[in-house]
Amino acid sequence: VHAFDERSWQAVSERLAARTRTIPLEGLVFQHVAREAWQQAHDQHRRALRNRTQVSLHRLRIALKKFRYTLENFLPERHARWGADLKYLQDLLGEIHDLDVLAGIVSHLPHVTGAERELWRMKIQQERQQRLAIYREKMLGQGSLWHEWQRGLPNGARLEEAALVRLRTWARFLDPDVEHAKHVTQLALQLYDGLARGKILSCSSKQRRILKTAALLHDVGIAKGNHAHHKHSYRMIRKLIVPLGWTAEELSQVGAVARYHRGALPRPEHSCLRRLPASARASVIQLAGVLRLANAFDLSHDKKVRRLAVKRTNGAIIVESEGYNPTGAIAERVAAARHLLETSCQVAVVVRPCR
Repeated sequence: VHAFDERSWQAVSERLAARTRTIPLEGLVFQHVAREAWQQAHDQHRRALRNRTQVSLHRLRIALKKFRYTLENFLPERHARWGADLKYLQDLLGEIHDLDVLAGIVSHLPHVTGAERELWRMKIQQERQQRLAIYREKMLGQGSLWHEWQRGLPNGARLEEAALVRLRTWARFLDPDVEHAKHVTQLALQLYDGLARGKILSCSSKQRRILKTAALLHDVGIAKGNHAHHKHSYRMIRKLIVPLGWTAEELSQVGAVARYHRGALPRPEHSCLRRLPASARASVIQLAGVLRLANAFDLSHDKKVRRLAVKRTNGAIIVESEGYNPTGAIAERVAAARHLLETSCQVAVVVRPCR
């Protein structure tokens, strides 16, 4: 305790407080945090019912406490509805833990006869079973509190959206130009949707989500320095804890797409591609081609190119760009950036101003 660095802790607390103030209570970010806490507690609930050990029940109590504190701090409206039940269950499991501790003490008490020890054991077991029965009554079946809490938190498509908002919030603390990332995301999705309509890319909600997330996160690596920041972005995304609603493979694909928004073209020996399943590599490179071209339209971070429209004609793709100047400095960058999209999709890409 004496070695605890209070000054450093105070500095960290102030910095974190400033950050969390920008995240609204009851918002999707904290809903996602709570949904993860719910999932962890529910997983522990299933283990406890399966194992019925002292340790598993104790861990369940800790998981419920974490869920309750998450609600209390970040989702006060839900805490007002669910907090009393959570506190009751936490206390119930705490009493079971205390009874288990008491049973251990009694079993080692000196000067206690075998008959007395058996009476103690039976009474403790009776009290323990009563509390377990109450817990099971409240927490099993379709009408259980677990289902009530889950219904009040993001699920399905809403859970995916909450995970994306959480990732976007993380990026906001690292990317020095969030508006650029948002603009590139819009352009990338316009390109993707047009290419999907033209049957150049497969129309997949999963692939679109990966592209959208990679576009929002592609510049987070600048926080570690502008030089080779695309590689920093990849590593930072790869090290993230996989948010609920995503898989580790999907997050790795996001990182790889962000990795190739600039810099060297993808090569088979690159580790970020080798780590992916062979079946995912082609689509990742195509998405990287989309992001690379979208980013080139706003390399100056001035948002002059406002909208993209895609047409397919005579075996080529025409990208009509509102605000694009074919004789300006941007034209050279766009010409170079389109190469990855052309080679990965095996189609010529022609960029021109909107008519």
